[in-house]
Amino acid sequence: GRLKLNDDLARAAAEATAGAATPVEKIQALVRFTRQRVRRNDVRTADPNENARETLKRGTGTGDDVVVLFTALARAAGLDAHLARMPDREVFVAAPRLKLPYFLTRLTTAVRIGTNWAFVDPANENAPAGRLRWQQEGTYALVFDGKAPQFLGVGTSPREASHARRTGTLRLLAD
Repeated sequence: GRLKLNDDLARAAAEATAGAATPVEKIQALVRFTRQRVRRNDVRTADPNENARETLKRGTGTGDDVVVLFTALARAAGLDAHLARMPDREVFVAAPRLKLPYFLTRLTTAVRIGTNWAFVDPANENAPAGRLRWQQEGTYALVFDGKAPQFLGVGTSPREASHARRTGTLRLLAD
């Protein structure tokens, strides 16, 4: 029910993906759109967003609300997008054999592109194009694809994606 589409979501998806031809371009456009339209507020309120439509309408929501909205928009844009749960290595390093619901604390989006899966976290405001946080990379995800839920391995970003260049002007003192 949280992902149920309506005309507002379909219009928003069409607006966001105008000019995007490939699935990767659509994902990037939807991440930008979601981040521009929704102000992230992780303080729990007495009146939380019930679904993607409310998050879009209100323009504010938690990180999970942002993920749900992105997933609904991706579906409206014709992508094969599903919600997924992942462990968070910042809290606990769960070995792959410990595939228990208790450890699957992070909500993210899994998008099937051909025979491969791309994992997108539009709530991660510190990474370009919805990249996962480092704490989620190299783990596994429980993907709810409408059939039987399945565990999938999550890869890591190529090292070029993590490259940072820093410069500075320094002066060596005598002491």
